[in-house]
Amino acid sequence: MENNGIKNGTRWWTNWPWRFIQTNLREIDMLDVDAKQYIEDLKSFEATVLMINTSGIISSYFTELPFHHQSQFLKGDSL
Repeated sequence: MENNGIKNGTRWWTNWPWRFIQTNLREIDMLDVDAKQYIEDLKSFEATVLMINTSGIISSYFTELPFHHQSQFLKGDSL
């Protein structure tokens, strides 16, 4: 019986195959990132967790927030 994430006396995360991928993209990488290829690569690595940082503290998406700098390299919706 499952209770609080415990099944048969074992927590589910203790035997889960974690494959954590962290990608840090530079601001200029927004020019030619191939999102479809990126997803295929993640599948080939059998990734279970993805953490992606896109362009540091600037916006890699369209924004109208004041003082939120948008990447000059953002073209379309590559991510």
